[in-house]
Amino acid sequence: MKIGRVYANFQEDFYYTEHYLAKELYKENHETVFITSDKYLASWKKYLKTQDPAGFKVREFYSVHRLKAWNPNEKVIYKNPLKLWKLLFNNDFNILHLNAVGSFSTITILWMVLLKGKKAPKVFINDHTDTRTHSKEGRFANLYYLFFKINLLFLKNKIKKVITFSEIGPKILSKRFGLPTTIFSIIPLGYDQDNYFYDENIKNSEDKMVIGYAGKIEPSKRIDFLIKELDKLEIRENIKLIIAGIREDDYCDNLKEIAANSSFEIEFMPFLTTKELNNFYNYIDIAIFPGGISITTIETSACGTPVIIYESISNLEERVDNGRGELFKTDFELKECVHSYYELYKINSIANFSISEYTIQNYSWNLIKNKYLKIFKKYYNERKS
Repeated sequence: MKIGRVYANFQEDFYYTEHYLAKELYKENHETVFITSDKYLASWKKYLKTQDPAGFKVREFYSVHRLKAWNPNEKVIYKNPLKLWKLLFNNDFNILHLNAVGSFSTITILWMVLLKGKKAPKVFINDHTDTRTHSKEGRFANLYYLFFKINLLFLKNKIKKVITFSEIGPKILSKRFGLPTTIFSIIPLGYDQDNYFYDENIKNSEDKMVIGYAGKIEPSKRIDFLIKELDKLEIRENIKLIIAGIREDDYCDNLKEIAANSSFEIEFMPFLTTKELNNFYNYIDIAIFPGGISITTIETSACGTPVIIYESISNLEERVDNGRGELFKTDFELKECVHSYYELYKINSIANFSISEYTIQNYSWNLIKNKYLKIFKKYYNERKS
């Protein structure tokens, strides 16, 4: 199969679900071609080493067409619709795999598919915006969702499947955009088993329990809250906090100032590479995610490290079940979780191996890709017949 993956703000410095799926499909002799823009989300620009201009590039597991676009956010509108049309329909794609229902790019492409008629590839959409953190509110939000709902009255029959990662996704997205629940499939997020794995030789050898956080450092991640709450613990002299992802900005400067006035050990590290992240997750004893989350929680579990996650969105239980971690909502619950793991740490009873094994069996991309292939092949074979 040849899959056109339209992802408006595809960045290549740091790998996420779209990269991993392309890699696994490549192993099965399926080709992925990304069609994206020359714009990057502002939140990513702070971390990227490279920002490619418009043009075409061939990578190891996929190729990338970058088109000029008007707008540097997920509602990208491409400047050259004729070029977009040619890329979509002159490349012999069997599948068009889009990103997010509520995107102007998605609506644009669905109208093109409608105009193309029966010869157009089958359309699938990944949509992970089923969380409170990605919801708009207020009068503008109602108009925003109404725009998409009206368009989808004419376009929803062109969507074969909407793939989301949690049980609550179909309910929210169906209500928000007027889509029938029958077109939804739930496939969990995964991690790259080639890059994240348990290594008992890297475990912490310090005389303190090491707590870690790695990822974007911005106010929504609430790292300041984490430092302040850990500083209230009775066991604070027996813990160390390592924060990876520090850069030069006001928020990070504020964190350093808070840390300087804290009474326990804190270490700051820069943004880490994939290999460094694997070593980091193996080294620390527990990881805490006090704000918004991403697939980093799954990557941490793959390395056998338990996670303590702020319940910022619904249906996070699947990230911590089977002994892989704990959820918290209040500062008191956070401190209780840390105390519980400290007791396990003292008697060397954190179940690192079983955490890693469960994650391998349920979240590795070499297994999850089969769920995508099952859906893709069903409609691919229908189209051939």
